[in-house]
Amino acid sequence: QHWQRLFRAPGSAIVSGLAVEEAGSFAIVVATNHGLYGSFDRGARWSRVFRGADEAEARCTFVAFHPSTLGTVLLGTGSGLFRSVDRGRRWSAIGMPQSAREIVHFACHPREPDRLYLLSADGLYAGDLASGQWQHRFPAIRNDAPEADPPPDGEPDEEAEPHEPAGRLSAVALDPQEPSTIYLAGSRGVDVSHDGGMSWRPVSRSGLESTGISRLLVSHHSPPVLYAATARGVARYEPKPDRWQMITEG
Repeated sequence: QHWQRLFRAPGSAIVSGLAVEEAGSFAIVVATNHGLYGSFDRGARWSRVFRGADEAEARCTFVAFHPSTLGTVLLGTGSGLFRSVDRGRRWSAIGMPQSAREIVHFACHPREPDRLYLLSADGLYAGDLASGQWQHRFPAIRNDAPEADPPPDGEPDEEAEPHEPAGRLSAVALDPQEPSTIYLAGSRGVDVSHDGGMSWRPVSRSGLESTGISRLLVSHHSPPVLYAATARGVARYEPKPDRWQMITEG
């Protein structure tokens, strides 16, 4: 009901992500296309805590505090993944394949602190932050494919390819109770894998007014419930009726 501004992006900077650690210093970090900004006093004072060595590195795409390692922040950029162990004050690069460096999104494993699922322009990677080992789990498919409208309820989508996610991939999320279950979202809806990314099937698009999804959240239900940010509002998916419901408009 009531809001106050904590941060204004300077100049032509565009905000692309936000992360808050409520424990300890209540650190806040804001990702922009001109670097990462941080506040360590509940938003009273701000400074640029990550600049990047070039334009691609300065383009911060996603930022998150590690769910189980206090004080650790992970930052995805247009040219690699970076880690801070002091809430965003100092940063070090994470080794990874060249093809994975244009980072779109990532998700941490809820039970294995060093396990990370990374979505890049080249597809989905599973990696280990300690060893630096990465496996390419799924390639990006038809990144230039236009967004497809979902078929009317009850009618099959003859052009769909149910065995492989397609279109521009935008978000990855793990089931917090069954981490081997991975969800991939993009311009053509959501796909799910129950075997750690080895095989995939589409999640129903019934009730989804727009298949273009930019963010995805898996809630702690049994079975889990999905929330998706779409071009036409926020949608909620429940497995039992196997359909989506739009819960906001616009």
